[in-house]
Formats: sequence, C-alpha cells, structure tokens
Amino acid sequence: MNDTIVVCPMKADDAIAVQNLIKQVFDCYIGPDYSLEGVKTFYEMIRPENVINRLENQQHKVFIAKERDELVGIIETRDDSHICLLFVKKQHHKKGIAKKLFKEAFDESSPEITVNASPYAVTIYEKLGFTKIAGELIKSGITYIPMIREKERKQ
Repeated sequence: MNDTIVVCPMKADDAIAVQNLIKQVFDCYIGPDYSLEGVKTFYEMIRPENVINRLENQQHKVFIAKERDELVGIIETRDDSHICLLFVKKQHHKKGIAKKLFKEAFDESSPEITVNASPYAVTIYEKLGFTKIAGELIKSGITYIPMIREKERKQ
C-alpha cells in the first residue's frame, strides 16, 4: 500500500475537485454503459452542492485520499453501513487507495456494509470482501448490483 497517500475527511472546499475526479472516472469506466437517464441521474448526485448537503448531513461521511496535494480518491458512506460513492483516479488504480479509503470509513462500522456496485466495480468490491446479494438492477437509469460485506467477528 502506498504510504504517501493521506486520507482525511472532506471539506466543503474540496467539492468541485471531488466532482471532477468522480466525473472523470465515471465517464471513462461506467458512464459509457449507462442510458442518458442514468448519466443525468449520476451527474445530479455528484453536483458539488449536493455532495456538500450530504456532507453536512450527520448520516453521511466523506473521506478523500490525497497524494501530496493531489486528490486521488473519495469514499462517501451513509449510516456507517452503506457505500454511496467510491472512486479512485485512473492513474492511481491498483495502488491500494480504495482499500485505504474503505478502512478509514469503516473502522467503527456496523456489522454489515452494503453497496450498490456498478457492473464495472463488482470485481473491486469482491476484493474488499463483498458478495453479490442480487442480480443486476436498474433504477432511474443507474445500473447496479447489490452487494454486502459482513464485518469479521472477533473470537
């Protein structure tokens, strides 16, 4: 894992950079397989003011990963039990950043963690210990696969 990566809570000032990172990754890997409705729905979700509104909601947490001063990843969670967003900049894939963000977000989490994974991200979530709990679904044009990870119980 890359020791030069620092994970910290997102601040409102980071919202535009977060939107840009998410949009770049989405447009490259996920968006091409979505309908126009799905792309519009997703873009609405990542608008800076919407991310800030969720950030101010105590049920949501957003952590960012930086290498030096460059934003390289972001995770947003709800209720300490659901991943809303998890994106890592293309040039930083396969460097352990998603795993580091995940660990930061869920150190004190509930026993079960869920995610509605894009078809592209299923393999990534499987590497984080998630399993599929249903087949592919579509809501508001967003294609996803519900997944769950049960927290390891201490003996």
